Amino acid sequence: MGRDATVNQMGPGTAPGRSKGARDQHGGGLIEALLALLLLASSTLGTLAAFTGAERGNHSALLRLAAVDLAADAAEELRALAVTTDWAVATWQAAAATRLPSRASGGAALDAPVAEAVPDGSGWRLTLRWLDPAGGAAQSLTRRVDLAAAP
Repeated sequence: MGRDATVNQMGPGTAPGRSKGARDQHGGGLIEALLALLLLASSTLGTLAAFTGAERGNHSALLRLAAVDLAADAAEELRALAVTTDWAVATWQAAAATRLPSRASGGAALDAPVAEAVPDGSGWRLTLRWLDPAGGAAQSLTRRVDLAAAP
């Protein structure tokens, strides 16, 4: 009975060296691979969302930096002029209109001018407005430029 008895005990359709329990696990590796792929896809989407949020924040910061730069340029030019009426306000307003967004992607526009310069006693009040593309909210920056009194 030696070898023939061993083959009969394993049963039909069972290869030598494998038990019946291993036969029930066919396709298990495929399911594990699909689960790993699903985990990889979800973590990639999370990473993409984080990068997108960071990019929006960076763009908002760059727009605020552009507004601060425009206000600093105007203040420097105003302080350099001996007579404040010689300042080219329209040129500054045009520069602000080209550097700061005043329309949302959907078409809604600001209800106020992008750049406004108002003489204020012994100086100027500079106001810049723009739309933040990340959230569509209106942003503003106001700076007061004090001018030295003429002797």
